Amino acid sequence: MKVALLSHPLNSATPTYGGLPNPARLESVSSIANGASANSYRMTLGNHVGTHVDCPAHFFERGRSAIDFAPGEWLFLKPQIIDVTLDPAQLLQPDAVSELRDDTDLLLLRSGWSGRRADIEYATVNPGIHPETAEELRRRHALRAIGLDWISVSSFTDRDAGRETHRILLDPTTEGTPLRLVEDMSIPSDLEGPFHVLVAPLLVEGIDSAPCTVFAIDVR
Repeated sequence: MKVALLSHPLNSATPTYGGLPNPARLESVSSIANGASANSYRMTLGNHVGTHVDCPAHFFERGRSAIDFAPGEWLFLKPQIIDVTLDPAQLLQPDAVSELRDDTDLLLLRSGWSGRRADIEYATVNPGIHPETAEELRRRHALRAIGLDWISVSSFTDRDAGRETHRILLDPTTEGTPLRLVEDMSIPSDLEGPFHVLVAPLLVEGIDSAPCTVFAIDVR
């Protein structure tokens, strides 16, 4: 069985939305090299930095957070990759997802933008998803989540549209299932189906969303 990692490791160089200071910090608590019996670290993380999942509680007080989902809700049996070409600051239009199957439970948008993670443009002129596209995706009742290989569904150059897109996709009060958003993923160019996807968020009480590790499991 082949397993592919669809997440980026967290470190102090991880890009942040808008190029804001990265809150990721590691502090050694005990070190074998310094004579301790074991290694131990204290970590400081931002919950929307690196590969992470936006849950409805990110924009809605009564929305579910990462810890509120049952384990089986993080397993996706019918994912679909759609390749898209996006220029800096471009918003994904509805026609780009016209090939989405009716039974798809996880849409993976592969743009190649993750190859630009070392450049400031990745965080400051990133593409996004147009609110009209978000409306179209909410009509797909089998769909439960969207994953993308760029930093956010919200382009930093059009944050008003980005907020609207977030609200449409995450809203727990409208018809259909709120769509969890797995942002800043790694989606290799050679990844192809059939495969299942497991999203494993860091389970922390009291936060809206969480960093996550994502695996694609080959089922051929």
